Amino acid sequence: MLILTTLLSVYLTNRRNLSYKTQVLINSDINAKDWTRRDFNFINSIDVDYPTLNVFSMPMKSIKGEYLVAKDSVLDAIKLHEQAALDNPYLMFSESRLASIYQNIGWNEEFEYYARRAYKGLPNNALHYVMMTRLLMDQGKLDSIFANFNSIDYEVKIREPQVWVISLAAIVYDSTLIRKYDGKKIAKDALNRFSKNEQVRIMHDYIIYGKENVDLAFSLEKEGIKMFQEGNQIQGINKIKKAIELHSNVKQYYDNYIIANYDIENYSSVSNISSEYIEKFNETSSNILFMIAHSTYIYNEKERDNACQILKDLDSNNLYVFDKRDFELCF
Repeated sequence: MLILTTLLSVYLTNRRNLSYKTQVLINSDINAKDWTRRDFNFINSIDVDYPTLNVFSMPMKSIKGEYLVAKDSVLDAIKLHEQAALDNPYLMFSESRLASIYQNIGWNEEFEYYARRAYKGLPNNALHYVMMTRLLMDQGKLDSIFANFNSIDYEVKIREPQVWVISLAAIVYDSTLIRKYDGKKIAKDALNRFSKNEQVRIMHDYIIYGKENVDLAFSLEKEGIKMFQEGNQIQGINKIKKAIELHSNVKQYYDNYIIANYDIENYSSVSNISSEYIEKFNETSSNILFMIAHSTYIYNEKERDNACQILKDLDSNNLYVFDKRDFELCF
């Protein structure tokens, strides 16, 4: 019995060591979120029975399943994920992956079953929340979406922009629903928390300005630039101005409006929009600041001191080269 016990211990230890060596490569794929790196020889070498979990408590069967999904062996992957759900019934990784797979292949009943199961098991997981919200959107259950949004942990909300984006996506096309669920407040809160996230910014603008206005402004700005370049300068500038009026949260529109007016020496328009521009956008390029300061210096005597201060800052910090003799009242 001692010999058998020793042999069994050596055998299991060897399997575990081989598994850990394999897991080094697996963990690099997990960190890179890339399941396509390995061939079938590697995939088939993964021991899913001992140990059943990796060092992060993820079921080895589900890990192997993810590699198989990447190789389009979806049905085999589904079988492994279903078995893996028993290996760790608390992590909900297998259930989450099954919901995603079933959604991608269009098996709606199975998607609903596993999406609800994953969300019930870990409701404060952002991925589970997103999948559940998609399910509820398809079913038109908006009250449930925003009940879930209001109940999700604050810590999840402040670190996961997708929670805000997917919730707002449920009401973005309907102004009545935006009012009902206080969508504008949610959109503003989202942008305050995730000001550098492009998806959040886009969804915020759709909610605040209306998707039709955002799309129309985008077209008008492009048309305006083209017209200006073709010689229809005034008409082009008017198009860009209309884009700003429809969607006044895009720095690019303001920049092009300033550049176009400055180019034709329409300093009054540049000066008139400068306060609004500076108030809206904390950061801008030095050439735009120079155009604003130059235009204000020429056109607006009351604001000339402010223009001089901008010019002095640009000069002292070597941000923009200009002839100080053109601004004798400043230097």
